[in-house]
Amino acid sequence: MNVELTAGPTVTFRTGINDNLFGIDSDATNPVLFGATVGATARLMFLNATLGYDFGFTNLFTDGARESYGDAT
Repeated sequence: MNVELTAGPTVTFRTGINDNLFGIDSDATNPVLFGATVGATARLMFLNATLGYDFGFTNLFTDGARESYGDAT
């Protein structure tokens, strides 16, 4: 059995927001989000099992929009 551990930074770029039921537009969200990821993968012959978690360091919503939508990270 093979086990791999992973960890590192993540950067997410918003490319667009479609019409939605919440009325959220691109002005309400930050265009770039920073975070980190950690995980592990176990390999046994041809089977893989992966477990991971992403941590967000940047708020999804801008300062002005947090009053309307909350503190999502």
